[in-house]
Amino acid sequence: MHGFLRLHACRTINSHLMYDLYVCDLLTTLDPEIRIIYTMHALLNLDGNLKRYVHGHKYFLELISRCAAIVCVSIPIRRMLQLKLRNYSGEVLCISNGVDTDYLKSVGLEARTDDRVVLTFCGGDKEVKGGDILRGAFDILSSKGLMGRFVVNILGPVFPKSVWYDRACPYADSIRVHGFMKKDGLYFAIKNSDLVVMPSRTEGHPIIALETLSLGVPLLGSNIDAFDGILPSAFRFANTPLDLAVMLECFLVDEDFRSAAKDYAQNFKCDDWREVSRKYDQVFAAGE
Repeated sequence: MHGFLRLHACRTINSHLMYDLYVCDLLTTLDPEIRIIYTMHALLNLDGNLKRYVHGHKYFLELISRCAAIVCVSIPIRRMLQLKLRNYSGEVLCISNGVDTDYLKSVGLEARTDDRVVLTFCGGDKEVKGGDILRGAFDILSSKGLMGRFVVNILGPVFPKSVWYDRACPYADSIRVHGFMKKDGLYFAIKNSDLVVMPSRTEGHPIIALETLSLGVPLLGSNIDAFDGILPSAFRFANTPLDLAVMLECFLVDEDFRSAAKDYAQNFKCDDWREVSRKYDQVFAAGE
């Protein structure tokens, strides 16, 4: 890796996970002039249980303190990090996650060909995103003859032998496995959805939730800390297939519930990602 960096005159390393940071630490012993930027997205999780683990990890904090600069994805994360690294002398910056604001403004709807509810799940095969819970909910809905009223888009990293391919077979045209999408395709898919569902077991900075609501699309999420203040309790569910199935059925058959979910998303909707970030930061500032 050091040879590759020298060949391409790379002077900056953007690390993301614990292993990446360990590699960066080794590289800086070979070339002290390399600049390390550590993105806090994955490890500094806002979920209560994981937060205790990350903040208590002395080796993690010791490695972080060697970075020439630290880039965080939200003001609350930067605040928590600075609290733990009081003697850190480098820059602690804050970015908006590379969201393409211009594209966010330009996303449009294509003509709909039927009246089925378009449901999007962005977790792919990531276990923490609750795909198994969603599949269980689909089985319950199928037993009630309701799956035919959905078009389900499965986005995110999907393995070649993913269980989603097998699960899609019994549901004819109801489940469509798209896999990983670039940002513009992801925005387009979300914007063209009637509903995005996040049965996550844990989330860090819940970007998909914020992007969904900023596009004015209804969102249902699990009862985890990351959604506190972002989603009202009416649109949260216990992380079981049954509870999710009940909420999805409500979205199908209860016009008042569906309208309330749409109204909430429309009230959150905005064209400027900086406004979304401010809303998100206000949520956590209110809880301090």
